Amino acid sequence: MSLDLLKTPIEYLKSVGPIRADILKKELGIYTYQDLLYYFPYRYLDRTKEYTIREISSDQTFIQLKGIIIQKQVLGEGRGKRIVASFRDKNGDIVDLVWFNAVKWASSYLELNTEYIVFGHPTLFNGKFSFNHPDIEPVEINQPQVVSKSFMPLYNTTEKARSKGFDNKSIGKLVMILLSQLKGTISELFPTEILISKKLMNREDAFLNIHFPDSPEMIAKAQYRLKYEELFFNQLRLLFLKLIRIKKE
Repeated sequence: MSLDLLKTPIEYLKSVGPIRADILKKELGIYTYQDLLYYFPYRYLDRTKEYTIREISSDQTFIQLKGIIIQKQVLGEGRGKRIVASFRDKNGDIVDLVWFNAVKWASSYLELNTEYIVFGHPTLFNGKFSFNHPDIEPVEINQPQVVSKSFMPLYNTTEKARSKGFDNKSIGKLVMILLSQLKGTISELFPTEILISKKLMNREDAFLNIHFPDSPEMIAKAQYRLKYEELFFNQLRLLFLKLIRIKKE
């Protein structure tokens, strides 16, 4: 991979430009192609299992629902200000989705009668379940193939970044554009013998699967490869510094 290419300012990536690049830099710390390439997802949404609201139980951690928002309203004042959206699934059951720290974003982002995928932790209060700050994405039939796999990446963002169009879906699309542009240029750092003996995924596949995996196994393989690479070069750096110190002595 050309180091010069990775150092390219992010504003030169297709669909970014100077104005959007300024938001990426200030809000997400993404200044170059390399920063975006290494902006790994913090979690993945498993699209292979969907629950209904009546299947929710108190012993569940994170679950996925599909349905529409039939109502949204802003409640409270000051620090207690929040937006509450009534979410209805295919059975007609309803559960509340609540956001406390993203009222402005949620007010403009959430649309009534639009089908969404919701991913979050159900909380039981006064005998009723709700979801606080769930991840939510619209269901789109014509999504690009790379972002419609079974496991969708979830990226960290901020309320200001979301208000400027950088929600999870938009960041994923930028990563997809970048990976398409870098295809065939991501060079391997290890010889074949090491890849085989250490059971390492090749480097280009590792970056693809850390962002857009097909299964938990591919996530694990990509993480193992990239962590091994990081540790390897950290150790190499320490050995190099040790040799310099010995030489000076």
